[in-house]
Amino acid sequence: MTDEELIGLFGAADEGGRDAAWAAFLEAFEGRIRYTCRYWMNRYGRPDEAEDHYQDVVVLLCKDNFRAIREFVPGRAKMSTWVSAIATNTCRGWFRSRDRTVFAPTPQKEGDVRPEPADPEATDPLVAITDDIAGQRMVRALAECSVHLDDKRKMLFVARLLLQLAHDRKVTMSEVGRIFDHSPQRTKYQLDTTLEQLRDCVRKKTEEPS
Repeated sequence: MTDEELIGLFGAADEGGRDAAWAAFLEAFEGRIRYTCRYWMNRYGRPDEAEDHYQDVVVLLCKDNFRAIREFVPGRAKMSTWVSAIATNTCRGWFRSRDRTVFAPTPQKEGDVRPEPADPEATDPLVAITDDIAGQRMVRALAECSVHLDDKRKMLFVARLLLQLAHDRKVTMSEVGRIFDHSPQRTKYQLDTTLEQLRDCVRKKTEEPS
């Protein structure tokens, strides 16, 4: 079923008929949402809370009679990407609300296997660098893409990394920006836009035929 067809189910159905549309939505994207929540909560050291945040995403999507889904505009982005972004923002929003509390990532035991996404596209191209599958190609792509960053943005990333290593915790935008005499807002904007630039570049390079 295409994105347009799925949205059509929500738009054409009455309030009762949208239950069937929701079932079709879950069949298509439940695995993606659960995978994304598991990934982030494992990263934040709270794997036992992944299900709670999955439910948070479900509540958000069902709110106001599935308003968010009904207002999705096919063509601006793939629905799969949109769903992953909502799950990611839900988990990361929870972490930001913890007032700089630091959580250690859950250590992996011998024999543990990182959960596979329901769809390969669910994997962030920068996160996938740590995966065994096609990892070397991801690293090469990131190295090639990094060459095109200007020196100021490279230094911004290096500064954040060095601060995190020095303090052994997640650093704030204020701390990073202070090095360059930038406001926290400007620092966050530059880091976010640069990361998106890298993601797009890595994705394009890894999608090219070998």
